[in-house]
Amino acid sequence: MSINYDLYQNPPRNGNADKGLHPRAVNHGTISTKELAERINKSSSFTQGDVLGLLSLLSDEIVNAFNESKSISIDGLGIFAVSLQSRPVSEAKEIHSQSIEVKNITFRASNQLKSRVCKLSIERDKNHKSGRLLSDEELRSNILAFLESEETINQSHAMNMNHCSLEKARKDITELIEEGKVVANNFGMRTVYKLVK
Repeated sequence: MSINYDLYQNPPRNGNADKGLHPRAVNHGTISTKELAERINKSSSFTQGDVLGLLSLLSDEIVNAFNESKSISIDGLGIFAVSLQSRPVSEAKEIHSQSIEVKNITFRASNQLKSRVCKLSIERDKNHKSGRLLSDEELRSNILAFLESEETINQSHAMNMNHCSLEKARKDITELIEEGKVVANNFGMRTVYKLVK
């Protein structure tokens, strides 16, 4: 077992093509909460139900910590914190709490976690077909094919699936929207895309 990678063409800089390559981790999928609970169950005395309950409570307590204007630090894992955003202002009196909103939840990995991950072996994925070898039409077709079996997709998932840049994934989805094949659904700070029925 190892972290798999493939090599990708560097994106253009200042309008000029960059002929260099850079490595990017290949994502072979996402482990769900249920799968994670099953793994922990097999390697400990905790039942799958115990783990699922604990993870649910952990999520609740992270929200509670944010509601107390605190971050939360988990030994061996990292720190969860909240970031805010508002319209640009030049003086404090120009803005009030009602016009400030949550921008994101940030996670900063602990040094212990980073140290453990840095010790993992890294190997090139010989069976992986890089997104840079696919045509624009093939990349968009991959997104549509995914949406035939799954209800929604987001930009990050499209990027990982097609092994392209986030900018490229965003462009492909935008073109599918302009073609009337995909529609965007906004859920607060989160946007997902689904097929037009």
